[in-house]
Amino acid sequence: MPTNASSLNVNDKSDYFDGRDMDITFTSADDESTISEYRIIVAKADDQSALDIAEMNLVPESRYFSIMVDPLVSSFTRNTTLLETSVDKDGDLIDKFTDYKIHILNYLVVK
Repeated sequence: MPTNASSLNVNDKSDYFDGRDMDITFTSADDESTISEYRIIVAKADDQSALDIAEMNLVPESRYFSIMVDPLVSSFTRNTTLLETSVDKDGDLIDKFTDYKIHILNYLVVK
């Protein structure tokens, strides 16, 4: 895999078929010196607005999951497991009968 590539793996750990056991693992950026956090946003699979970076930057904090980056600790991969109360970018509870896509935004520190 090229050094600037990222991979994402999502699986249902405990067969609850909802957000409470959706395990998300992805590779970190090669250089995290300008990244303060990774924002994980769950969007319905057919939500075309989730491809618009300007729209995704407007998603309220209550609708995404944040993994903070510690500049003193490097890690090849990052991991989180969503909660039973997890919501998608529209604020709807994650539902077992809905297809989703996971979007990861690198939130940059402005210096």
